[in-house]
Amino acid sequence: MRVIAILICYGVGTLLSLRSVTYAACLFIWSEIFRPIDFAWRVFEFPAAHLVAATLLLSLFMAKWQRRWNPVATLVLAMIGWIYVCAFFAVHRVVAMDHALFATKYLIPLVIISISLTTRWSQKMFLYTLAASVGLWAAQAGLHLASKGPGDEVFIRGGQMSDRNDFMAGVLACLPMLVYIARSYDWRYKKLMRAAAWAMIAMSLVAMVRSNSRGAILGAGLLFAFFLLATGRIGKRLVLGGAVVVVALMFMPDSVVERMSTIEMSTDVQTESSASNRLALAKIGIEMTLDYPITGVGPKNFTYLVTSYGFDTRHDPHTIWLKASAEYGFPMLMLFLLTIWLILSRLARERKFAAERGDRDTERLAITLSCSIVGFLGAATFLSQFLSEYFWAICCLTGAFIGREEYRRRNPDAATREIEEVLDDQPAPGQTVGAQ
Repeated sequence: MRVIAILICYGVGTLLSLRSVTYAACLFIWSEIFRPIDFAWRVFEFPAAHLVAATLLLSLFMAKWQRRWNPVATLVLAMIGWIYVCAFFAVHRVVAMDHALFATKYLIPLVIISISLTTRWSQKMFLYTLAASVGLWAAQAGLHLASKGPGDEVFIRGGQMSDRNDFMAGVLACLPMLVYIARSYDWRYKKLMRAAAWAMIAMSLVAMVRSNSRGAILGAGLLFAFFLLATGRIGKRLVLGGAVVVVALMFMPDSVVERMSTIEMSTDVQTESSASNRLALAKIGIEMTLDYPITGVGPKNFTYLVTSYGFDTRHDPHTIWLKASAEYGFPMLMLFLLTIWLILSRLARERKFAAERGDRDTERLAITLSCSIVGFLGAATFLSQFLSEYFWAICCLTGAFIGREEYRRRNPDAATREIEEVLDDQPAPGQTVGAQ
């Protein structure tokens, strides 16, 4: 039955995509993030990636394509170009080129999607699809882990929980989006959708705690601190935040406390093998960056060269910052930092402008996207997924959001034109049409 349901979803999504690029974007992100073939337990072979890519391209020609360039799309394209430069000069060029092509197949469609989400309706559709795609897997993980004992296996076969750390970083990035949906969803089936979002939030938190992912716990702490400091009313929020932390610590499982206590700042006193290996790999990542400062060792080459630096087995550096610098050199690290700075600074500005004119929806959306970016970066500081599909999908959505807000300020009559664009885009039944 699940196979039939998935094929029906692909069929309906493809037909809708021929009418609207927004639906094609949602089909793409649902296919890449939710991974419906995993949901079907891989009982059949289906070329989903090729179908969705073809549908997106076909939609650009058959549907009315509204597009607006934004600075995030420019930076992502610059990063793609630099990936190929690094791949050309890589130590293992074949491996590097294969990884560059793999990254391009995902990043190029995201750039196209970023410049295509020109209306608030289209951006919300994409956000809802992204958050729900991760939230459904997080709910499954939460229910699964809640039924397990402290010593039981945390992995879920046939799902995204195959790597708890990478998956939990994605869950943490989408958690602010689920909160936004739970508080702000105002389309059809409002009560049902908000209740479903709150349920996903609860199960996501259970999965995060029970997964024993130290990166996710530390990332959640950073996300919480960022939210308290970035959204005003500091005194009131700090008191509320302190109360939440105290309650969380009271109900924190002993296994999580023991896991977090293994973190030390020096290899001399580090006793837990996983954390000790991470510190050793970080040291190698710094050495490798200094040895190859311009183009790095090449995409996916860190694991092939780490043994020549004295490590016993093939491993990634377990931090996106050293993953970027060691495999792509300092120029990529600078591009990455520039992208993050541009996104967070522009979102802070849009949040300020929205607050001044009393636009609560835009203000909340800017806060949501900021928290998603910070939350992922906090967790990914201990991971190697530099080209994570979760993170770059959120970045490209943020670029579309920034582009729309800047365009509206330059063109005071843009609200009227956006209503016409949304009507042409065939919004979901029950939606309140119009610019917020």
